[in-house]
Amino acid sequence: MARPTPISHLPLGALRGFEAAARLKSFTAAAEELHLTQSAVSHQIKTLEEALGQPLFHREHRKVALTDAGFEFWRVVRECLKRLDHGILRARAYGNPASLIVAVEPAFASRWLVPHLHNFRRLHSDIDLWLYSTDRDVDWDTDEVDIVIERGSSDAGPDTRWLIPGDHVTPHASPDLVKGLDEPARLPELTLLHDETDEDWHAWFTSVGLRNLDPTSGPTFSDCHHSLLTAEEGHGIALASWFLAADARQAGRLAAPFPELVLDTPGYTITTVEEPTTAAMIRAFTTWIENQVQETIERND
Repeated sequence: MARPTPISHLPLGALRGFEAAARLKSFTAAAEELHLTQSAVSHQIKTLEEALGQPLFHREHRKVALTDAGFEFWRVVRECLKRLDHGILRARAYGNPASLIVAVEPAFASRWLVPHLHNFRRLHSDIDLWLYSTDRDVDWDTDEVDIVIERGSSDAGPDTRWLIPGDHVTPHASPDLVKGLDEPARLPELTLLHDETDEDWHAWFTSVGLRNLDPTSGPTFSDCHHSLLTAEEGHGIALASWFLAADARQAGRLAAPFPELVLDTPGYTITTVEEPTTAAMIRAFTTWIENQVQETIERND
């Protein structure tokens, strides 16, 4: 091979050409997707192979296949390009002076905030929201956000207040699945659905005095939104937030067979970072969400 090209000198187009060829298993198809010539894509991949010092593809008649090194490199490039595309979209949001960036826990976003956003848009069509769905703690030094909604903690600062002061979990399932279910000791007859929250079936069984049942069987999901969707489909019973399941209960998609048997959980806080350019928009959003949350709570008392 020719003298290697330093990785730092590689054009971004070479990585995009490689990723497309690896995904589509064809230099020609990659060229069509990227609006390039087939020879341009071939040259990009050759440049990458020279920089890495080894082949990335097995060339076969009319098709290509990744080498082991090529497959490993493709995994890295694919993830990097996804992150770069996401970063570009987030950067573009700052070009809109009427936008707010709201960081929110994924389950809260999916189960409550997103289904209610049309009401905010109806009242404030001049404000564009950018929802940043994340489970991790916001880094105030690096994350550019205006509002954060997350599970509450005892160390709330001066810019943080309770949005939902307290919540609790109790079993939820489709109404048909729990029809005739008359005592919690029969719950293990159903498929228990788990998620990665701290308030699990073991804690709930203990809190209601059922200590001799197996609380571990059944599938596990990364967040309660997916366990609740599975419960709505009638494929099991989930231990779910009373607040986050409220809309599904009201619509008849979920039922709580033992609403008096609950395990208390933290509520949600809202934190705002006001700047002169965003203060009015933040006040509009916080006023709206506090009113909407209160309506949900009152409907479910």
